Order: sequence, then C-alpha cells, then structure tokens
Amino acid sequence: MEGFKQIYNKSKIKAIRSDNGSEFINKKFKDYLEKNGIEQILGEAGKPQSNGMIERANGSIKELIQKSIEMNKNFDWAKNLNKLIYYINNSQHRITGFTPKEIQTAYKNNDKVILDEAFNTELKKKKPNISREIFEIGDFVRIHKPSDRTRQVWSNEVYDFEKVFKPKKSYSVYEYK
Repeated sequence: MEGFKQIYNKSKIKAIRSDNGSEFINKKFKDYLEKNGIEQILGEAGKPQSNGMIERANGSIKELIQKSIEMNKNFDWAKNLNKLIYYINNSQHRITGFTPKEIQTAYKNNDKVILDEAFNTELKKKKPNISREIFEIGDFVRIHKPSDRTRQVWSNEVYDFEKVFKPKKSYSVYEYK
C-alpha cells in the first residue's frame, strides 16, 4: 500500500487495472481508491489473459527501469517514474509508426486519418524495414554500443541532432553532437 501511495503522489493516476488479488480488493485499498477518486478495473477472475496488455506494459516499464539502473547505479526509479513513462508514451511504436501519445490525442480528437493509418499499418504487420525519417534537429538520442562487460548496449552519453541529411534514397543520415 505504501508503494502505491508513493506512486500515486507522484503521478496522480485516475484509474488502475488489477487482478482480484487480496492486496487489490481489501477494504483499506478500496477506501484509498475511493477517497482519491481512482477508478479500479478488475480483470476477470481465473483469466490472466484479461490483464495481458498490462503485463506487457509493466514489462516495458521494468525493462526501462533496469536499463536506467544499469546506466546509473544511483538511479532513483520511483522518483523518476513519471519521466520514464513520458519516454515510453513519446517513443514511436515499431508497428504503428506513431507514439502512444499521438494515438491518444488522435483518439480524443476523433482524428480518423491517424487512427486509420495506425490501424492499417499494424494490420500489414512487419513488412521489410523501410528506413524513414524519424528524427529532427534538436532530438536527443543514445548510440547503440554493445559491451562485452555489461548488458548495456546504449551509450551513457546523450547526443542531440545538429543536422539531418536527406539523400535521394529512402533513408536519412544524422549528424549528432
């Protein structure tokens, strides 16, 4: 309960989805949710697949936390959880080509063009990877640098783009500092 309170105080979540575990359905937890106006959505009992999307999202968050700790042993993930969620929500999805934030905004604005494009792209599944421009001047990146000594495969340094070269081919070349 204390961990949940810490997360709530930092993020002010409006809804949670959980299984029917005793830690999620006890009176103390339910009272806390009601007091703070948090909606609870319970998964179907005996059907863990009803929480599959959540398990996948939790896996992505755990992976990002683990990578952050590998980069900085003193990384306080609880204090930086909002930042990590922001990174996930503003990262382009490899299948749809849109960020979760763009999809959410399109949904709120009933933008059928973006929603249809994302849906159709996802339906086509994985065609051969066609490079496309996804970075702009001022974007921040880390460089892929596999290491034999650690599991870290990305540079500790963060670079920002100074130039984007646009050749006639279907890919762009980036210059970063």
